[in-house]
Amino acid sequence: MNPKNYFGDRWNVFDFLIVVGSFIDIIYGKLSPGGSNLISINFFRLFRVMRLVKLLSRGEGIRTLLWTFMKSFQVSLFPDLLTIIKN
Repeated sequence: MNPKNYFGDRWNVFDFLIVVGSFIDIIYGKLSPGGSNLISINFFRLFRVMRLVKLLSRGEGIRTLLWTFMKSFQVSLFPDLLTIIKN
């Protein structure tokens, strides 16, 4: 696939930006382990989460799986908190 065809699809451009943002995050983390805030690194980490947007738009099965995971997480949240508090 040549670059013209690759960047013709908006989802590929989206993936490219996520990968570039992740590289910036990794390189910046290695160069400044003290955590100086010249740029907000959390902004670049947000791009990784945005990949869910792509997954959700691709298919019904993925949406159902993610919805089920979110609902099960909500249900298990309170028993987990009680277990943590008890210990």
